Amino acid sequence: MNEYDPSVSFFPSGRSNAFSVRCIKDPDNIYFESDRDGNPEIYAKTLDGTYLQRLTSNTGIDAAPRQSPNHTKVGFITDRDGIFQVYYMNTDGSDDTLLIPNYPGMTNLCGFTPLGEKVMYFWDLSGHEEPSGRQLDDHLFLINNDGSANKDISINKPDGYNDTFGSILDNNDVIFTSGANTIPSIPILFLMDITGNQRHQFEPNGYFPHGH
Repeated sequence: MNEYDPSVSFFPSGRSNAFSVRCIKDPDNIYFESDRDGNPEIYAKTLDGTYLQRLTSNTGIDAAPRQSPNHTKVGFITDRDGIFQVYYMNTDGSDDTLLIPNYPGMTNLCGFTPLGEKVMYFWDLSGHEEPSGRQLDDHLFLINNDGSANKDISINKPDGYNDTFGSILDNNDVIFTSGANTIPSIPILFLMDITGNQRHQFEPNGYFPHGH
């Protein structure tokens, strides 16, 4: 039985580059995180391995790249502002922009809708900012990729639970992890529609779901 702490959604210290295996590829490039230059940054490498480009450069951690379905943007998380927030940039690393308002509390990126017009992320509504990454009241949100129309879709989340990592399927359903804010707890996979309704359990023990 896999027991985990559902209140810890990201590990900003003592982390392993194994996390970077969850990279994203487009027709030409692989996007991934690496600390090869002494600090976690986002890189792109051509599929034939002939060209490597560093896309981010700052003293904070840049991590968990997610590419838009139309191959024009790369979303990622960074603590360059002191806590982890969601940014996105062009695929060549230019025009990196804070996508989510700089809320108190940690935010974390899930991915894009199938057409790339919206981004899904989760944020701790309690505003908790413990450096360990502990979360108390994570909700899933959808926001337009221009930063407008921010919407909470965890409208049916029970109190005392965290809705965290997930993905948006091609039919616009959302599969995600939710767990009670107790230690230890079992991660549970849920499905719901993109409005946050028809929430139901999919798998009694699972984490980091991804599908199409």
